[in-house]
Amino acid sequence: MDDQAISSLWQRADQQLRYGNAAGAIETLREALSIAPHMGGLHSFLAFVLTLHKRLYAAAYEAELGLRLEPENPFCHYVQGRVCLLQNKAKLAHTYFTSALELAPEHADYLMGLSAASEQMGKMAEAQQYLQQALSISPDDPDIHERDADLKLRLGQRLAAEHAYREALRLQPNHRDALIGLGQMLLVQGDVAQARDHAIWVLQQDANHVGAIRLLAEIKMRDSIFLGCWWRFNAWLTRGSQQRVIGLLIALYLIFQVSTLALGDAGYPNASFAITLLWLAVVIYSWVGPTWFQRVLKRELATVKLKGNF
Repeated sequence: MDDQAISSLWQRADQQLRYGNAAGAIETLREALSIAPHMGGLHSFLAFVLTLHKRLYAAAYEAELGLRLEPENPFCHYVQGRVCLLQNKAKLAHTYFTSALELAPEHADYLMGLSAASEQMGKMAEAQQYLQQALSISPDDPDIHERDADLKLRLGQRLAAEHAYREALRLQPNHRDALIGLGQMLLVQGDVAQARDHAIWVLQQDANHVGAIRLLAEIKMRDSIFLGCWWRFNAWLTRGSQQRVIGLLIALYLIFQVSTLALGDAGYPNASFAITLLWLAVVIYSWVGPTWFQRVLKRELATVKLKGNF
């Protein structure tokens, strides 16, 4: 009975993840782990989802636990490698990805992990080689084509990158990262309308997609540097956790306090008072800013209705 329940919860978490509901997948996996805390694969799956939320401390704990429980499971090695990669430990990540590939040869995802680790170490030729191996195994995988396009773009191979992005979108027309990558290229080429359409399409799937919001911010900066910077700042603020906002407020509070005291001691009471008012404005904006930005974003989405064949 437990095996059937675990299988059902695993499938539900996987489906939630495919539909972009990472938070729901986390809760489903926690429910599964309450039934089978000894399953290393479940811990590693939870770690994988946590990396998508950038919750690295929790992901590192779950990945280590998963690997300890199932040291012969290639997926556990792979997830541990992903965590190391996000911690900028490329050499260690490369070791885990290699172990995963040794346990499950000809696995494209593990080759993509090796490519990412090699790129982080500055070994670009090696990174490309791993991607080509992955493509030879799974030529119809849009994720590999998108990753290949990103790497080609970093190497300045713009025409090849555009071809790879379009191939990823041919295989999966709503591939978010490929849409944003191609949108960035279109913006550089001066096709602002098409770039904006790509950003809007992604935002209609995921209103908090950081890449799409960043692309829209770059489009806004063509009209107004101030407006574009405001978009970028709010994308950074709303995408982060509550701890990010609290940390920012603490840092700004210390800066404002030092400035107020320094100006007061120097005999500039009016400037000191102005700094105090500025601090109050920052506090108020931290409360209303994210909500205001979400409303502006919704209005932006409402102004566009994509063509049916887009």
